Amino acid sequence: MKDYEHNPELMEKAIDFNKVYVALLNGINDAVSGQPELLIKGITVMYDLKYKALELLNIPLDNGECAGPTFEYVEL
Repeated sequence: MKDYEHNPELMEKAIDFNKVYVALLNGINDAVSGQPELLIKGITVMYDLKYKALELLNIPLDNGECAGPTFEYVEL
């Protein structure tokens, strides 16, 4: 996310994406660690992750490319 520090809107969207990403990882971990009913909830989180990623991919950067998700672990 360091590359996004100059743009507060972009940084906020990257953090939002990473929060959903970590929630998905945590949910999958819980599901395979004895709570399989949580796997269904993970499908909803996957869709949320998709839309958060698309928000980032629609933000043009100064170099002519588009922003994207960073897939970083953040504290929830």
